[in-house]
Amino acid sequence: LPHWMHPLVAVGFCGSLTTFSGLQLETLLMMRDGRAGAAVGYAIGSVVVGLVAAVVGRRAVDLVHA
Repeated sequence: LPHWMHPLVAVGFCGSLTTFSGLQLETLLMMRDGRAGAAVGYAIGSVVVGLVAAVVGRRAVDLVHA
């Protein structure tokens, strides 16, 4: 990677870790509170929405660079 990208990659990596740990914490708290259905829906929904957002973002970049 070019030197100027190192801070961007570091911030992205650290941001992904905090987002993932927040997802885990919220899911576990819902499970602990007896809301298993909500916890499963939240976890699956978060992953699906994240994947859709990644695909949409990638396609947007491809359009800009086309």
